[in-house]
Amino acid sequence: MTASEERRTGITVVGRHLSLAWILFFTKLTVEVDGEPHVGPWKPHFIPVDPGPHTVTVFFKYIGKDRCGEASIPVTVPEDGSVGLQYRAPKLMTSPGKLDTVR
Repeated sequence: MTASEERRTGITVVGRHLSLAWILFFTKLTVEVDGEPHVGPWKPHFIPVDPGPHTVTVFFKYIGKDRCGEASIPVTVPEDGSVGLQYRAPKLMTSPGKLDTVR
């Protein structure tokens, strides 16, 4: 099997926020997988991880607060695929966000 035929396992995360929260367009999401941070865009991005159980935490920096809208979820990445997650920023920046699996 060539590298291009090899199926990668991992987690795809997409972030959403209200369009009225326009300042969030200038921020990036931090996705921690088992405590390891990955900084990326709000649009869908793939994080390669080994198959098995993982804990995913998503948050963003906002006006002096390093972990705003924090949300966590346990996931299990299958041997031959990936897990899709959708993060939704809170309406009030002091509230937790929402993180769910998508199919």
